[in-house]
Amino acid sequence: MPRQAQDDLATIFLKHGAIMQVLRTNQVGGWQPNITPIAPTILLGQIKIPFTDISPLSIILNRVLASLAVPTLQDWLVIVVMLIIYSIIALPYGWKIGFLHIQIWSATWIDKCLLILRCLFLPAIVEELFFRVFLLPHPSEITNWFRWGFWAIVSLLLFVLYHPLNAKTFFKAGISTFDDPVFLVLAAFLGIICTAAYTLTGSLFVIVLIHWVVVVVWLIVFGGIRKLDNN
Repeated sequence: MPRQAQDDLATIFLKHGAIMQVLRTNQVGGWQPNITPIAPTILLGQIKIPFTDISPLSIILNRVLASLAVPTLQDWLVIVVMLIIYSIIALPYGWKIGFLHIQIWSATWIDKCLLILRCLFLPAIVEELFFRVFLLPHPSEITNWFRWGFWAIVSLLLFVLYHPLNAKTFFKAGISTFDDPVFLVLAAFLGIICTAAYTLTGSLFVIVLIHWVVVVVWLIVFGGIRKLDNN
């Protein structure tokens, strides 16, 4: 049985008050420390980081599958609350510094729809998959909050640094905007909001929607397109 399916079944039984016992089938008949389980396939554990027992492909696969849970009513509430918190902090800060101002993009509805669709895939899905789902332990995995905090800090730093590096390499139209300290502060706060939302819900859909809404509103309503076009 795949690891994620086993974990989901165990969670269902535990929620209904069952008692779970873990049986190491490779140790049936008595404990022998020189006997270790063998990963079933290349994808599910045979490829490991050198000098460790860490199998990154199986970890990533399990995290992706776990993150695909359909949002519940409580998850939708988290989305609304996180967007409100981000707005309360980001909008006054951006206006005070002069980075944000009302400037609605005067494009056709077709262009706006195409932009909205493009933003769903990049940055929303791609960035949230890498910086949250791949790097952060899924909430169902968390057993050590210090370790989780370490990876949360690493993912946030990489998320912030990614923007100026991306502008200097692939997206040169955004170089002056993505190098702006105000933009980086707003990006960092978005990363914090998405990290908190992912920890509360464990849902990729939740963090993608939050990221998507913030980027689309910035581009279309608060002059984001104009900033990128003027670079």
